[in-house]
This record gives sequence, C-alpha cells and structure tokens, in this order.
Amino acid sequence: MQKKMLFWNEKRQRLKYTNNTKLLESDFDYVGKLTLAEFDILLESIFIVYEDSYISFEDIVIMYTKLISFISELKRITDEEL
Repeated sequence: MQKKMLFWNEKRQRLKYTNNTKLLESDFDYVGKLTLAEFDILLESIFIVYEDSYISFEDIVIMYTKLISFISELKRITDEEL
C-alpha cells in the first residue's frame, strides 16, 4: 500500500494528505506517513474526539501516534499463529 505524507495547519485547522510538497504552503507542519485507509481512520477519529473544538498540532500528533500504535498491535495480533 502506498503511503502519503500528512501535514497539519493549526491556524487554519486543516489537514493535507499528499506527496506533492511543492504546492504545500509553508504553514503546514509534517505529522507522518499514512496509507489512505489509515488516513480515513485518523480523520474519522479526529471528528469523533474533537468535533468542532480547536485542535493543536500536539493533539494531531497524539492521535497519529495512537493510531500507528494500534495498527502495529493489530498487525502483530493477526500475524500470530493461533
């Protein structure tokens, strides 16, 4: 699965999911890399947790880190022999 980079603009409260950094404004901060499925889960999780509340860059990084941790654990569980 192809991963793309995720960027967050705290001032405008906007995510960008892209590999084209040439068109990216300088006020976006890099968060990490995700597949499209992972991005969809992250986006849905952000809406559930924060709704219309302000989201800091640190909040995004925490959500991203928790998601990556969850996915790693899920892969470990599914790779184990029963």
